[in-house]
Amino acid sequence: INAEYMGRAFQASKNVDKGSSQLGPDYVTRSEFRLLLEYLKRYFELFVMFERLDEGDDHRINEQEFLHAGRKLEAWGLNVSDLPGEFKKVDRNGGGQILFQEFCDWALEKHLTECVSS
Repeated sequence: INAEYMGRAFQASKNVDKGSSQLGPDYVTRSEFRLLLEYLKRYFELFVMFERLDEGDDHRINEQEFLHAGRKLEAWGLNVSDLPGEFKKVDRNGGGQILFQEFCDWALEKHLTECVSS
């Protein structure tokens, strides 16, 4: 299991409660725990979405994989009129590959959600 999404959820939830924590800033307090669970769920969903786009199983999405995923992206709520341009927006470091962190930041900004059928 990939721990990166868990780390992102932890970082997003810790220190939200600015009250005094006896344990310090590297711990989630009792009042932040519910938020941690919500973030774990959301980042796990993003991880599943990312893995569905990563056809090469190399933990990166190249431009070809991104363009090939147009229907999935549209189903998740993206306007797919300019996929090459959108790829450049997601690839914030300009490395030619979308990393999980870049994908999460972009997907959260675009409010993308995968519709799960039962």
